[in-house]
Amino acid sequence: MKTLIDTLRPHISSEAMLDTAAEVSKHHRIQASPGFRDSAMYCIERLRGYGIEARLLQYPADGIHRVSTDRTLKEWVMVAGGCEIDGFGQIADYEKEALSIIVRSTVCDFRKDGLEVVYLDKSDDEADYAGLDLTGKLAFVRGNINNFAWVCQKRGGAGLITDFVLHPDTQQDILRYTSYWWQEEPDELRYFGFCLSPKQGKALAEHLLRARETQTPVIARGFVEASFVDGFLDVVEAFLPGETAEEVLVTSHLCHPKASSNDNASGVAACIEGMRVLKAAVEKGELPALKRGVRLLLVPEMSGTAAWLRSLPEGETKRYIAAINLDMVGGKQTTGYGPLVITSLPRSTPSFTEYAAMAALESAVIGYVGHNPHQPLPALSYAIAGFDGGSDHYILSDPTVGIPCTMLGQWPDANYHTSGDTMDKLSPETLTASCATMAGFCALMAGLTAEGLPALFNRGKVRFAEELALFCRREVGDMAFGHLLHCYQDAFRDAARLFPGDAGVQALIDDGCDGLEQIFGGFRGFEYSFFFQSKDTRIPVRHWSQPIHNIDLAARAAGKREALEAYEKGPRKAFSDAYMSECLCYYYMDGERSVGEILARTAIDRNEDALPLKDFIDLLAELGLVTFK
Repeated sequence: MKTLIDTLRPHISSEAMLDTAAEVSKHHRIQASPGFRDSAMYCIERLRGYGIEARLLQYPADGIHRVSTDRTLKEWVMVAGGCEIDGFGQIADYEKEALSIIVRSTVCDFRKDGLEVVYLDKSDDEADYAGLDLTGKLAFVRGNINNFAWVCQKRGGAGLITDFVLHPDTQQDILRYTSYWWQEEPDELRYFGFCLSPKQGKALAEHLLRARETQTPVIARGFVEASFVDGFLDVVEAFLPGETAEEVLVTSHLCHPKASSNDNASGVAACIEGMRVLKAAVEKGELPALKRGVRLLLVPEMSGTAAWLRSLPEGETKRYIAAINLDMVGGKQTTGYGPLVITSLPRSTPSFTEYAAMAALESAVIGYVGHNPHQPLPALSYAIAGFDGGSDHYILSDPTVGIPCTMLGQWPDANYHTSGDTMDKLSPETLTASCATMAGFCALMAGLTAEGLPALFNRGKVRFAEELALFCRREVGDMAFGHLLHCYQDAFRDAARLFPGDAGVQALIDDGCDGLEQIFGGFRGFEYSFFFQSKDTRIPVRHWSQPIHNIDLAARAAGKREALEAYEKGPRKAFSDAYMSECLCYYYMDGERSVGEILARTAIDRNEDALPLKDFIDLLAELGLVTFK
């Protein structure tokens, strides 16, 4: 891999990536919006300027069409907006700061008559405000707006003002990306809202408390010029053709508010540059012609990937042999941005292809030569992590989709989902390493032959030993070690997918699996068992494809909203990250595994008790999403 990265690196232009990221950052790129479309058209022009085939794909965004378990949102056309408070000053101006208007706010105009502002300073519990008249008023809340939905939905409030951020101690002067996520029901009540910084919020809270003491109404005057229309989810598709029908897939989300430079103008810029680099290296004869094509998708996060998948003919996903997703890949590691991280595949989708991503990153970050010239040193911090969700890779890696997709990302991110995510936070060095990782991964997988498998298997063995060490530190039981071994062996066996019927490849796989057994035996030094003790032998069968994005919609459609609320208020609270535990749980539903085995595997992967997931599986059955055989 090092030789491959060394071939590609001279072609990479950090200046070109910064230019692309800067242009993308100028747009308010909300999913299903004109701002997203403008940015998408810029990306298409950029790609075509490099001689790369690119086009715009469009899918309905009308509140009716479904993608997986969710409805598409209507297109949001935001024009202008702002808000001032009498005796206090301006708190929102869309032209100056797009995030000052809560995303997907509805139209309103109270500039002439004004609206009274009420400070809800006790808690987010509706019961604490019994008897308080909120009808037609603006509520100032200092917590997550989702916890205050009752203000408008039950108590007649006109809208919300919030200064909520995740880290108020270090984010006093920035605004959080805040959005309403409407359910697109015919009778749904929509409202509007404004965001301000914690520093502004503190001053407004003091102003409102002083007015409360004198029983003086505080009046806000403002407007939002916006509309919801039947529109489109736009996806940018670019393609470098190969010699066969097989392809390598690259994804990166183009959405998020202005500027969102690291999240995710950086990923978009690195991917566009990576496509250019691959094309240039092939044209100059420094890389052989691509055996497999490379397809790039720049998407509205998750919804665009889901819509694209839904549009494919049955069986079409099999052509995509491997994928990588880039999300937040350009932050300066000296200013609150963490290491570049390869997120591994879920163990329910084992594939050797992830070792190519690991090897690519490890070679891409090399920047120094130590005292020993044969021991190069990384110029950037990096890590290999276990599976996590949160971006488009977790859709592609769902076994019902079956495209093994790793992610290159960066965490922590000091300005995640805030107005502080601006161009000055990007690093040319981080962008270059990310581009090299993406291009190296694609070049290797696009040209992979049987001769390249031993090196990838060796990287897999290294990762296996690392995970064995982690399991030892966790002091897990024998069954967990057996689970890990079997998953790695299945990952090696996945190579047969690319070389069907090749006896030589099968011999390499067998040898690789034997090598894993040897590492395992030498590491642990005792026999292991791989069995599941459970009285629940039911076998759940999934009746949907892709992860669950909106279980509330399914619950309401089945008339089981109370059952969902009971699960959310009870068993679901047992998990450190319920969404990920649930996700891994239904990943393992292959129509062959019992409930007991699914719970055991999920418990190992999450390192916590998974027994409450039995209630989740029963809920899915109530909603008609699974049946038992």
